[in-house]
Amino acid sequence: MTFCSAATVVLVQFGAVARPPAVTVGVFARTIVPIGALFAITLWLGNAAYVYLPVSFIQMLKAVTPLVVYAVGCVLGTESASWRMLVNLAVVVLGAVIAAAGEVRFMLLGVIVQVASTVSEATRLTLVQLLLQGTDIRLTPLSTM
Repeated sequence: MTFCSAATVVLVQFGAVARPPAVTVGVFARTIVPIGALFAITLWLGNAAYVYLPVSFIQMLKAVTPLVVYAVGCVLGTESASWRMLVNLAVVVLGAVIAAAGEVRFMLLGVIVQVASTVSEATRLTLVQLLLQGTDIRLTPLSTM
């Protein structure tokens, strides 16, 4: 993250990208802070899951992420529910469930921690999308860095 921030500052200084708009403390607290907090929670819970579950099982659980992102997007209004999308995502989730069904070192606590990490990541991604599309401030993906 430090490298990304430094590279973005250099790009702005050399005029390669437009200078991001000024953000007030209120807008920062309302939009940027929750995204940062969710990112920290995602990292914390995602790393904590490795204490309880093997890496291969966690990777299978992460295959459910597109479904969770879609569900959170539908709840927060960035996506619209459609049967076609749900069927496509159900096939992916079914494959992940079949692959995970035979896990020998299954621990419920680890699965709960990983699912919480996935929900946190999905919420963060949706909030970033809302921030980039929002009317309060106009940010590009690069200027969010």
